[in-house]
Amino acid sequence: MSIYVMIRRRTGEASYLTSAPQSTDNMVMIYSTPLFISVTSLHYRAHALHYPLNMSPRICVCLLFSFQSIDPSQQFTWEHSNLEVNKPKNRYANVIAYDHTRVILAPIDGILGNDYINANYIDGYRKQNAYIATQGPLAETFGDFWRMVWEQRTASVVMMTRLEEKSRIKCDQYWPNRGTETYGMVQVTLLDTMELATFCVRTFSLHKSGSSERREVRQFQFTAWPDHGVPEYPTPFLNFLRRVKACNPPGCWTHLRSLQCWCRSHRLLYRHRRHAGAHSTRAHLWTSTVTSP
Repeated sequence: MSIYVMIRRRTGEASYLTSAPQSTDNMVMIYSTPLFISVTSLHYRAHALHYPLNMSPRICVCLLFSFQSIDPSQQFTWEHSNLEVNKPKNRYANVIAYDHTRVILAPIDGILGNDYINANYIDGYRKQNAYIATQGPLAETFGDFWRMVWEQRTASVVMMTRLEEKSRIKCDQYWPNRGTETYGMVQVTLLDTMELATFCVRTFSLHKSGSSERREVRQFQFTAWPDHGVPEYPTPFLNFLRRVKACNPPGCWTHLRSLQCWCRSHRLLYRHRRHAGAHSTRAHLWTSTVTSP
């Protein structure tokens, strides 16, 4: 999770990462000693997780090769993402929705490709399809996004990016600043906004055309995750995670790099809570490997 982000950030900064040998035949696997860090002191001990990586170029090179050896999942197809009618719905050409896990919208008669949205289901810990990962909506896909929220009966939306970073649009604003806006078949009304130092919570009321039902959806936007890198301290992110968990189980996530960190953190905390003893306050954090629940 965090190791992956760290490697991406440092490939342009550390010469020993870019000058690594092309063959791994003579490479020796290096395993660092597991670090036991109390959850209650994570804010003060986070530097201990970075220390082995920062101090050993050989470990960094091994981590880089380990990352590059991961199969890029070419065995999965993404035919729907490559259809000409759907290509304009993808924010990035290299970020696609795999066919076998993509969210399929309810079809609308007479509209070609109307069941497509760049979104995939992700399994949680002991729960299949626990999350929906989606791109930051484009202006052309606002209607599709809110239709997905309605059809999937999503209670919470977690947004891991700001709308704009370094003068680049990262996500178009898909909600009203005040009052009511209609996006496709869904009417969205802003009920409340609570802005804090590192995140914002918005509450919306949703109404779909042709339905008498109204639903309430909360959006949690984390604003302290840098576009290239990770937050300097874990405390704001952990507080944000705690706030989301205190509400209804979230269903949709937006943003790319920070998405897998969020999902893995969410599953890791749930896994630890399920397996830790009643009096346990320690989490076993490895710097040599990353495992998925």
